[in-house]
Amino acid sequence: MPAMRRVLLVAGVLLLTLLASACSSSGGSGNVSRAQGVRELQQTRLSIDRTLDLIKNGQAEQAFAEAKNGYLSHFENVEIPLRVADASLTVKAETTFAEIRQMISGGDSVNDIRDRIIDLRGLMDDAERKLTDAGVGAPMVVMTQSFLILFREGFEVVLLLSVMLGYLEAAKSTRYVKPILVGVGLAAVATVLTVFLMPVLFSILPINREVLEAITALIAVAVLFYVSFWLIQRLEQKRWLKAEWRPSETGREAKFYSLTRAGEKQLALEKETWDRLTAAVDLIFNEGG
Repeated sequence: MPAMRRVLLVAGVLLLTLLASACSSSGGSGNVSRAQGVRELQQTRLSIDRTLDLIKNGQAEQAFAEAKNGYLSHFENVEIPLRVADASLTVKAETTFAEIRQMISGGDSVNDIRDRIIDLRGLMDDAERKLTDAGVGAPMVVMTQSFLILFREGFEVVLLLSVMLGYLEAAKSTRYVKPILVGVGLAAVATVLTVFLMPVLFSILPINREVLEAITALIAVAVLFYVSFWLIQRLEQKRWLKAEWRPSETGREAKFYSLTRAGEKQLALEKETWDRLTAAVDLIFNEGG
């Protein structure tokens, strides 16, 4: 069965890619080891001490800049392995850093800021104990979680592709199979390249991981909207869909879409094809049971 072979090939490629990604992403806790985290922690301590000295000398602006730089340049690297060892401690340290910066910018007294910095020093000591505590439990938990998430998402993709390829076979539209398989192959290559290129990208760009993730999410949303409107435009061009402006529930003019007669006929045809496909899938599962 050509369709089944293609599905198995796609499933194999995706699962191997996801396995490689899971191992790579969990192997180094975000490419920052515990030993590197401890070294960055020492630099964080020095930055905290410089911040306190600047505050005592009345240099609030320089103290704020030093506190911000110490967090962004050093403690953010500590967060990567520390989040694995103790997520709550990581959040507490982040909050304390933010409170100190807010106190400096708000003009709080030196004594209040000093007391908060002493609390932060204690958190840094706790963080060092967490990072120097030997054990394999945390890395194994991270690897297992990463693999399960990627495997689950990959399995969903395999099921979706199986349905798509089966539908195209049933609808006699096999000309679309090749572009889908090419897209899957390109996605697998892009996944592997991303695993190796992201650390290099983070070292080059003057932004942190959270900002880059936010930019990527915005791009994904923009692509989703573009594809949605492109699909609607295609349906209108085929005269399967029509649009009209009329008042909405709020009283403002809005664009409403509805199926044309041709669209209803096409929907009935697609539904018939889908019913045949689902019946075939049910037959396979029932025979297997």
